[in-house]
Parts: sequence; C-alpha cells; structure tokens
Amino acid sequence: MNAYQELQSSGIQWPDRAAQFLPLPHQAPPPLPPSPQQRDIFDDLERQMEEYASQYQAALDEVRKYYVLRTDSSIRDFLNAHRTIPQILLEAAPQLRAFFGTNTVFTLRASIDEARSGILYAVVMWPGPTQDARSALTTFDNQWWIARAGQAAGYLTFTYELV
Repeated sequence: MNAYQELQSSGIQWPDRAAQFLPLPHQAPPPLPPSPQQRDIFDDLERQMEEYASQYQAALDEVRKYYVLRTDSSIRDFLNAHRTIPQILLEAAPQLRAFFGTNTVFTLRASIDEARSGILYAVVMWPGPTQDARSALTTFDNQWWIARAGQAAGYLTFTYELV
C-alpha cells in the first residue's frame, strides 16, 4: 500500500476573494519606521564617526610635523588605507630623534603595487658615516621597534638614506 498521494491538501477551501489579500511574490512587505531607540543608535553612530574622522585628521596633521611627506597622494592614500600607521609613526618620532639626533630629517615614502598593497618607508636622511646610521638603526630596532613591529602588520619599515 502506498501512503503517498500526488496531490495533498489541508482540506480548507479558501474563498476566491482571499487571494486579493495575499502578497504577490514580487512584493516586499512595507518597511517599518525606525523606533526611537534605533534613531538614537544611528545618531550616536554619526557622532562617533565625525569624532573619529576629526581625531584621524589631527593625527595626520601631527605626522606632518615630524615627517616630510611627498606632494603626491601616495602617502595620504596609504595612510588612509592603513589607519593604525599614523599613530605608530607618532610614537616612533621621539624615539627616532633620540637615536638619530634632533636635527635629523625624517621622510615618508610609499611603495604601492598593482594590488594596491604596499609598504610605507620611514626614511632617516643621514648626513654622517654609514656605520653610525647602521648602529643607530640597530639600536632603534632592538630597543623600540621590534616590540611594536607587529602593530604595523608588515606595512611599515624604518630605514636610512645617506645624503
């Protein structure tokens, strides 16, 4: 005996006029208006986003005080794509000055490939002997940078250039 029937029904026969109240397959239900609690969350989110944007812009302005940036948009684009790097650069500036001297110039250069990823180079413009620059960079690395390098996730490198 086969208990499966091709046509099965609940046995309820809907009147023809009930079909006019059922939604069509392409119709979506009307959107509900946001509740006061949802509006408060979004208002606070907008405020937080504005506050974050102003803090980030202040950090970029502070980076410009310590580092020479190229006039093209490569550095700005890189820093916008890697939002944690400006804070690391700000923390590194006093350390670089301590190891390389207060009159040393520091520049930023970005190397960006076709995939839009790359590396930011913080370059010490060194006027002295090569051995002194190597020694200062090694000391900087060992005493400060190695402990914090993980924060940059491989996107920031400190180096020197002889001038």
